[in-house]
Amino acid sequence: MTVLNIEHLVPHKPPMRLLDGLTSYDEKTATCVVKLTHASPFLRAGRVPAVVAMEYMAQCVAAY
Repeated sequence: MTVLNIEHLVPHKPPMRLLDGLTSYDEKTATCVVKLTHASPFLRAGRVPAVVAMEYMAQCVAAY
């Protein structure tokens, strides 16, 4: 899987740039990837609150 760097597409800086990259896109869709690690800012007990998915989605839209 090729992962395109999104640092020039998403205006956030780490640690608030939550996505690791853009994996694919076309005229209708975009797919991004996030790798959860111990350094992930919202990870607690191996989980991320569901509401954080809204920010993942927003950042993927920004990359798109």
